[in-house]
Amino acid sequence: MIRLMQPSDLHDVVNLLEWMDSAPDREVFAPEARELEGLRWECENKQSWVWQDDLGLVRAYAGLSPYKEGYVLEGPLSSHQPHELLLKTTLEHTENYPVYAFAAKRNRAVRDCLERNGFGAMHGTDFYTLPRKNAKVSFYIPEGYTLLPAFGIDYSQYLELYRVSEDVWSERLSWSQEDYRKHFATQEIQLLVLCSSNPTSPQAVGFAELEIWGDAAKLSYLAVHPAYRGQGYGKVLLNHAVREAFNHPEVMTMQARAHDHEGSAKHLYLKMGFTLERTVITYLLEED
Repeated sequence: MIRLMQPSDLHDVVNLLEWMDSAPDREVFAPEARELEGLRWECENKQSWVWQDDLGLVRAYAGLSPYKEGYVLEGPLSSHQPHELLLKTTLEHTENYPVYAFAAKRNRAVRDCLERNGFGAMHGTDFYTLPRKNAKVSFYIPEGYTLLPAFGIDYSQYLELYRVSEDVWSERLSWSQEDYRKHFATQEIQLLVLCSSNPTSPQAVGFAELEIWGDAAKLSYLAVHPAYRGQGYGKVLLNHAVREAFNHPEVMTMQARAHDHEGSAKHLYLKMGFTLERTVITYLLEED
């Protein structure tokens, strides 16, 4: 039976999420919480459906959350097989808005299910990890350059560097100065900007943005201005990002990611000792 998710389903959904976590091949985009209260709060204001078997146990889950100009699909997650009817039921509530979905490259069963229902693969994202014990960094900064923190440059300089560094980055282009200040005032977020040390007209060459959460550090962004690529500045920024991450004694692992077209970033991560952990495929179901 397919029905709307109820509070009494939370325990079964947590079990389902933990089942997914136990094998990388099962990964789909899903709620982050793995305990009852957190999941209750996370699912409170979203549309979610479950499939209940004849024994009364929830065996499959799917949900919709607002994302960009449409929705992002959570699931379909099923401990038996891709529950195609559950997916179809969920898509009936998207009002023809575009729907994004994410599934591990190795999750062929769910990917086939998405493709049978009109989703098209957009691109893949590779996820890399670097354990503390494998980190080897240098403290080199090219002559004539300096590293500055977030407020070492004006927010307009940051946005311009963000804009020209990558065609697909757009979510921060509408930031105000206050948005910039609030984001980088957060203790867990660090920004390293490589800048020419010319006192009259300093030029921001690239930046690395780092997030520290518990025992893990995440490289959110690594960017170099197109005019300065191929000169080793990306390696300089990555070196210092790794150093900053492991300057926090609680951090045991650093994470990074790269999309299909970012071949130089992928090569750099591997050269710096990162290991490719998994690839996630982004899908889109466009409106009629």
